[in-house]
Amino acid sequence: MLPDLIVQEWIQGGDDSIFFCLQYMGSDGAPAASFTGRKLRAWPPQVGGTASCMSAPEHHAELSAMTAQFFRAVGFEGMGSMEYKRDARDGRFYVVEPTVGRTDFQQEVATVNGCNLPWAAYAYELGLPVPAPSGAPPARIWREPTTDRWSAQAQGPHPAFQSHAVVDAYFRWNDPMPWLA
Repeated sequence: MLPDLIVQEWIQGGDDSIFFCLQYMGSDGAPAASFTGRKLRAWPPQVGGTASCMSAPEHHAELSAMTAQFFRAVGFEGMGSMEYKRDARDGRFYVVEPTVGRTDFQQEVATVNGCNLPWAAYAYELGLPVPAPSGAPPARIWREPTTDRWSAQAQGPHPAFQSHAVVDAYFRWNDPMPWLA
């Protein structure tokens, strides 16, 4: 047996088989706030970072519990997330990677869908009431416009874009100053 051997397996499924759970874990071992989402497109396709994503409330209970269990087991506190891939062969979720000590690139998808994790973390640390997620139905898609366009050109349209509002990562008509700065 080789002590440094790592075995990996490709998990079947497209970009929209990638799910993530963003959490702020409190010092009591419970998530102060938690949001579950799914990628719609990645760049480069199949292996890259999030180009567009949306909420996935239908899997929140399961993935939030799995993420919190992992974080508790390793004694993690603070801002973190876990990425999962749902295997097209058996429908099970498999851990892809954790992110700890920082927000994810696509973190804002939680805020635009009613779960402001940075604000919840702030409130928790100051001992203030942690705001409950508003849910903000219907779900909104968050996208990074350049990489999402490239991914759409490579993979074609995704049906979720036909029925959900899209929020741009950089530009908002109701708040143009960050884009202009």
